[in-house]
Amino acid sequence: MSELPPRPVSGLLCTAAAALLLTTGLAWATADGPDFYRVTGITGDDVLNIRAEPDAHARKIGEIPPAGTCVRNLGCRGGLTFQEFTHLSEAQKAERLKENPRWCKVEYQGVQGWVSGRFLQEGACDAPAVGAAPELSRLVGVRGRNGESELQRLGYSYQGGRKTETSSLTFYKSSKSGRCLQVVTRGGRYESLGYVDDAECRSARAATMVATG
Repeated sequence: MSELPPRPVSGLLCTAAAALLLTTGLAWATADGPDFYRVTGITGDDVLNIRAEPDAHARKIGEIPPAGTCVRNLGCRGGLTFQEFTHLSEAQKAERLKENPRWCKVEYQGVQGWVSGRFLQEGACDAPAVGAAPELSRLVGVRGRNGESELQRLGYSYQGGRKTETSSLTFYKSSKSGRCLQVVTRGGRYESLGYVDDAECRSARAATMVATG
């Protein structure tokens, strides 16, 4: 019986380097990589901005909480090439990343845009925990104060909120299911209600505690 020849050491080193490259989040990419990312390296009182273009000065169109998950990967650009990663010194890598930062196009809760790749790591998405809340559709269009009273009556507890350029986001935790509910308010009325990743409620709660502490 013939045997396969041993794999060259150089091949093993290249494979290991490629794996490390992807793990560290410095790899250049198109639509390759994981299906979903999670946010890392963001402090509890901050967010990861979603921008209209892969540029730190581009218009902000959304944000992801510091422990956000279910960040869909739509492809990345920039960052270190394989050759740069394997041959440059750490100082040279840092300088190169300043010149050619890694940006990733993502989708998060219906918003598509670009985020800084250095704050992303491979993640997963528990799809059933995120989605529409048809049982609360009757609250769409009601005034915010009336809607909040009804949510409390139904067993939802307020966790916190934040404002975007065009609307307000508030988060509630269901005492029955434990799910995190996001309410979008525009013009003083509820525009939409939907379940989101629990990281949103944790982030909102932490920000509220900081603000009131």
